[in-house]
Amino acid sequence: MIDKFISIVRIITNILMALLTMIVSFEVISRYFLNTPVKQTSELAAIVFPWMAFLAAIIVTKDNGHFAVSYFRNFLPKKMQVVSIFITKLIMLYFSVYMIISSVQLFNISASQRLPVLQISKAWLHYSITAAFIGITLVIVYQLYLMIVKKDLALEEE
Repeated sequence: MIDKFISIVRIITNILMALLTMIVSFEVISRYFLNTPVKQTSELAAIVFPWMAFLAAIIVTKDNGHFAVSYFRNFLPKKMQVVSIFITKLIMLYFSVYMIISSVQLFNISASQRLPVLQISKAWLHYSITAAFIGITLVIVYQLYLMIVKKDLALEEE
């Protein structure tokens, strides 16, 4: 189930990366070669980039590609390493839930504000944070579940 979710997120992230590349390329060509800048491209890139980056964070969390310092943990006995990983995941879960709550507040504050050129709500920009951390929370909960059910999986994931 989580693999299907990550596959969908990966496809969306790839599409957003391609879209961002096209938007920025068009902006550069129109501004520097055609000498006719298009105002909408800057705001569009400013919306697409956070969505792409935050959705990619879900994939990084699933693949355990985040920055981790495991040097000292490797000196611990195997059981303590598992406990250390579990505690780290709980801290990540706390932070992720906190970010969901904070980003919903930011979303509500910015809902009535409009982007000057595109005239769409700034909330679209900030909703990317909420969506990403909901996905990250799901992934962490799934990883914690696997650690509890399949105790031997804990060290393989790191």
